[in-house]
Amino acid sequence: MTADHRLRRMTRGDLPYVRELINDAFHSERLGDEVVSLELEPYFDRGLHELEISAQRDIVPRECYVAERAGPGLVGITGLYQLVWTWSPPNRLAFLGWTAVAGAQQGQGSGTWMLREIIAIARVRGMAQLLVEALRGSRAVSWYMRNGFARVADIPHYWGPGADATILALLLDPAALTTHP
Repeated sequence: MTADHRLRRMTRGDLPYVRELINDAFHSERLGDEVVSLELEPYFDRGLHELEISAQRDIVPRECYVAERAGPGLVGITGLYQLVWTWSPPNRLAFLGWTAVAGAQQGQGSGTWMLREIIAIARVRGMAQLLVEALRGSRAVSWYMRNGFARVADIPHYWGPGADATILALLLDPAALTTHP
């Protein structure tokens, strides 16, 4: 599968495609345009300034990627981000950012390939655990669990009324379970 796929850093030129993909992938799961904008814009300088959270560029390291495939072009998005309290041992946690595959490309292995690539990047960055938020009861929860993630918690009304979250985790460094400061 890797011969015809490539993961690269997202550019500003990808933004229209990424917005469309996110709306297609998540809007049907009750995440409206406002939530999409609030979550996506911080990946770009313009959004940081418009949202008046420019300090996050230094406080919240983010890496956003697009997946390309020979023929159809861009087929998906994914990313990693960290919060201040997750940077150093014993935490070393990374959060999986927006992760989605274009509808026409679903079921062809692109999402699983993309997830494996971003997991490899998290390991290279020295992360001990990868966390992801998904809409409770969604196909995404089952998919992450099939790919080795475990359910950590359910959070009611995380994205608003009726939009509960499931938090899932993947242990990347088993030694991190026994390492304490």
